Amino acid sequence: LGRMALQATPLKTDAQKTRRRDLFETVSLAGFASALSMTPETLLDALDLEDGPVAEGVVQMTAATGSADFCARLAEKLLSAPEARPDRLAPLIARLEPSALAPLFRAALKTDGPAFQAVLACAGAELGAVSFGELEAAPGLRALTGLIAAARDEAEQHPPNRADPKRADPRRAAQIEQGLAALGVLADAAAAAALRERFVDAGLPALDPKLALLSFNAALTADVT
Repeated sequence: LGRMALQATPLKTDAQKTRRRDLFETVSLAGFASALSMTPETLLDALDLEDGPVAEGVVQMTAATGSADFCARLAEKLLSAPEARPDRLAPLIARLEPSALAPLFRAALKTDGPAFQAVLACAGAELGAVSFGELEAAPGLRALTGLIAAARDEAEQHPPNRADPKRADPRRAAQIEQGLAALGVLADAAAAAALRERFVDAGLPALDPKLALLSFNAALTADVT
């Protein structure tokens, strides 16, 4: 038999969507699972992360009424998908002890995209302590470096005085800005210096304001109190 998938019936009106959100706010995780003749564990296994309303509802119920262990397990499932949404992770992470964040942080490093927002959400005590080796192994760093190089190549082909506004890529620009800011607070001083050099080599001007956090971090030493 195939695995059961938990999916919501599409709703047509805003009133129906509001009603469903209200129901998720009043039902406990155990009660919701019981109503579906499931346990919380089988519900978690059946949860379809692509189904926004159900995923968000289960996150909401779990954060409000689930155990800390179940919050951690759901967060781990969310992180199994590329570029997990930090807005879904945040209420679950708020329920966890700092010691429970370490495995989630490692998982996020393996799956997060160039904006590093899921990694940042799970960082906890890792803020300012992540080595260059750990970051260099992350696919998000390769993706971010590629975005910076692509922006450089496009700027060289289409100088500002001849640029076509329709060619602008606001999503890429946002991911670059978010990724650089996140790395600025995640990396340790040595990693920040190495990352700054890498991004300059990839095409960012050395005095680009987006590098400010990395530059500041790189200037810190263990003697600073």
